[in-house]
This record gives sequence, C-alpha cells and structure tokens, in this order.
Amino acid sequence: MVTNQNGIGTRFFPQANFEAPQKKMLSIFEKNDIRFKEIHICPHLASENCNCRKPKIGLIKELLKENLMDKNSSFFCGDRTTDKLFARNAGIKFISTTTNGNFYKALTKGEIIS
Repeated sequence: MVTNQNGIGTRFFPQANFEAPQKKMLSIFEKNDIRFKEIHICPHLASENCNCRKPKIGLIKELLKENLMDKNSSFFCGDRTTDKLFARNAGIKFISTTTNGNFYKALTKGEIIS
C-alpha cells in the first residue's frame, strides 16, 4: 500500500488521527482476503518536492526494480489525479473512488471484491 499523509506525526496531523481510520480500512481489506506485505507512507508536504510523494514512485522504486510486486493482482484505489498517475507510473490497475465515497462500491466496480 502506498499513501501520502501530509505531515503525519506533526502537531497538525498527529499519528493517532491517522491510525484509527487506517486500521478500519485495513480490516475491511482483510475481511475480503486482501492483505499487504508492506505499507509505504510519504509524510512530506507537496512543497517539499520529495521523491516518494505520489505520483512519483520513489516509495516502491526498489520493489518495482526487483520485480517482487505481482502487478496483475495489484491495484491502486484513489480519488485524485495523482493516484491515477501513480498507478500508471507503477504499471498497475487504477480504481477510481470519490472522496469520502462508498469504498465497497468502488472495489466492487473495479472487480476487486464481489
């Protein structure tokens, strides 16, 4: 899993504010037999122009290079253009969802769950 989390761990975005929704999302995936070997989080702000912020693939560059990722079984679900570009840059399927939309509906439409 790859995600941008602007300033996570700072006083503006405490780690605890991230953990509850993250755990809930992971439990939804696990109930549908989707598990992640690794979770990659970019904590930087867009203004920092880092190499790991989506749509750049710096967080998974080595994974892609070593060809350890099953691209046929991988997908990227997101609500932004940068999410779609990241999926394209990584060579994996993109599933569009709306911000605060029905996550189950998006995964069903994208044929990830039934």
